[in-house]
Amino acid sequence: MPPTSPTPTMHALAGLRVLILENNEDCLEMFAIYLRSCGAHVAAAQNVVEALGYANGQRIDAILTDVSVLRGSVAHFLRDVREAPEYKDTPVIAVTGWTREDATRLAQASFSECIQKPVDMDVLVATIVRLAQPNAAQVS
Repeated sequence: MPPTSPTPTMHALAGLRVLILENNEDCLEMFAIYLRSCGAHVAAAQNVVEALGYANGQRIDAILTDVSVLRGSVAHFLRDVREAPEYKDTPVIAVTGWTREDATRLAQASFSECIQKPVDMDVLVATIVRLAQPNAAQVS
């Protein structure tokens, strides 16, 4: 039997550092496993305090966050991240179960992009690649 060819996303995130902020443990684990399988270095946080702790001084190429999180608000998290010079241009991708109209307003307001749940993982990876690659190239 011939070996299977790698999926297009297998190494798409190689070398990128992605911070995931998601309060649902199952979703957090699913995102982390999938993004790691695509080559990303992943830091996973279930609340704003953990996420800010990780962000403190670490290189982050992209942030993936649910819009409803624990121990703090996403708005405060975004404000704190954007105030740090090293993260002001870091793409922040919102993941939400809200309606498309709400998601569009979110994306326009404070996020680089907004993806609705259920998440198509190939779309998520393509979005991270599109938004994070220019940012990562500047830091490297």
